[in-house]
Amino acid sequence: MKIRVLLLLQQIDRAINELGEANFPSTKAQVARLIKMVRGDGWSTLEQLRGNIDLSARLTDELTAKALFVLTTEERARYECKEPIFGQKVNARFPEVAHQLEEAGKCYALERYTAGVFHLMCALQAPLNALAHKLRVRKSTVWSEWGTVIENIEQAIDALPRRTTRERAKRERYKQIVEHISIIKDARRNPTMHGRASCSPDDARFIWNGVEAFFCRVADDLFKWKI
Repeated sequence: MKIRVLLLLQQIDRAINELGEANFPSTKAQVARLIKMVRGDGWSTLEQLRGNIDLSARLTDELTAKALFVLTTEERARYECKEPIFGQKVNARFPEVAHQLEEAGKCYALERYTAGVFHLMCALQAPLNALAHKLRVRKSTVWSEWGTVIENIEQAIDALPRRTTRERAKRERYKQIVEHISIIKDARRNPTMHGRASCSPDDARFIWNGVEAFFCRVADDLFKWKI
């Protein structure tokens, strides 16, 4: 009996350590007292019962004072971000946005979708800048408003040669990329960045998938082409 009680208390002690000792100081102290009592010579079932009641009350009080969140397997993966959010290739091409994408993942995991979309929109600045650089848009305009940058990019695309089939195909691919990011800008970036929109779960999933596809496309295609 005594050995079983001691083993149970030790298991409770290990569980508290895993949850964070600082979060359960009163319960931790009572477990330590009970372990010391069980190991001593003055142990009795009556004292153990009283100690268990006190332990239960302390644990209940400390749990009541906290909020616990349960994540699904998919939500946990997004929250912990053990792997790059949009894959290794995107991470290698755009390491400067890793933090924004990780924060987006955490927001999505906690169902804070509007905040998650905000971080995704901030991250999109990197591929937009990469596209502007590729097309030799003047550096002074790269960090301008998106509308200005996109307009300058469109002008640069219009100036590309189109004599051969290859040149026309490349020009068309650039135009498709610009159209993609323009749609995101008009639909979500402007209202989200200025606090005029909130996102439903369905909208948020649609935007996540669209942004991921855009990043992957730019990471795959943009760095292959030469002007």
